[in-house]
Amino acid sequence: MPIRVALQLEAALPRTNCYLLEFAAADAVVSVSGACVSDGVSYRITVRNIGEATLPAGVRVELVENPAANPNVLTSFTTTRSLGPTQAETFSWATMLPLGATPVVARIIPGAVRECRVDNNTSSPPIFGCIN
Repeated sequence: MPIRVALQLEAALPRTNCYLLEFAAADAVVSVSGACVSDGVSYRITVRNIGEATLPAGVRVELVENPAANPNVLTSFTTTRSLGPTQAETFSWATMLPLGATPVVARIIPGAVRECRVDNNTSSPPIFGCIN
């Protein structure tokens, strides 16, 4: 009986099959966007399943300021529903803190589910600027 290993090809195809051993696997990715609002900054954090299996509810996500040097967890969220392939859940968070001088990223906390890949569980920082 052949054994499949975790494999995801990243060529010209937008999505590829993702398997852990003999079973399809979920693959959670996270993104964050930011916008200036009248009294601070508003963030939208999106958790999306790009895997072939359902991602169960309960995936934890943190919004982190200055992740490389001195990480500061600003807030955290937990997904409330299962996400099928390509489905997403979005959270919002606003602050009056003067953020912007240091990067802010969203990251999935490992351990909630076996994933196809874990190297895609941290977002890039959003690019935007606020004029005070």
